[in-house]
Amino acid sequence: VKVLKGMNAQGVITWDPEGQEYGHSTYYGDPRLVTRLAPEMEDKDASGVATVDAYFQKFRDAGLRVGVCVRPQQIRFVNGVPIQEDSPDPARTLEDKIAYAKRRWGCTLFYVDSTVDAAGHALNPDIFEAVTRAYPDVLLMPENQTTRDYACTAPFDSFFHHGVTSTPAGVRAVYPRAFSALYAPDNWSGGSLAANHDKLTAAVRRGDILLFHGWYDAPANAEIRRIYADAARPEKP
Repeated sequence: VKVLKGMNAQGVITWDPEGQEYGHSTYYGDPRLVTRLAPEMEDKDASGVATVDAYFQKFRDAGLRVGVCVRPQQIRFVNGVPIQEDSPDPARTLEDKIAYAKRRWGCTLFYVDSTVDAAGHALNPDIFEAVTRAYPDVLLMPENQTTRDYACTAPFDSFFHHGVTSTPAGVRAVYPRAFSALYAPDNWSGGSLAANHDKLTAAVRRGDILLFHGWYDAPANAEIRRIYADAARPEKP
């Protein structure tokens, strides 16, 4: 909480409260499975409050919005091991997972992982439009996106992995108020945060959000603070 407040953060996303017991390169993305996959998170304190509930409450008490990672796939257990399978109704799958996280922890921020169909294409934007109609008070951040997704979500992109410094100009030509969630917890292999300061500052001025590591005061956080401070100042003519 101290780190988040020091960054003037609006909220915090916990990628995987279900844990990472099984070796894999992705996330479960189903908060309903906390009890099964991470039963220790259900241990209760003297007041009868589960560890996972107390965890999210700590951030809410600090005035922060909270969120988790969800996926449009559904999990099937094979010999006790969770396997991701494509859902016949991705919108309903997402809505059910969001409903659980909202009801139990008050979540309103959702990174949506693996937003592709069985053929590996970005999900039909109708899916996210349906979810945002059902839950207009949440912010969805899909990993894979189409142009239409910017009409109702803040698509996830990465400075750290790909050097992305802004919502594409072509997208803003279609949706002037579009914005992205840019993952920028550290320098990109092709250039540092400091070297891209002006580009990232311009992006923040236009509404883009920089995502950072919130569980420790990472070295990159100082540059992100400078970017936001400069973005808050009037633009030079």
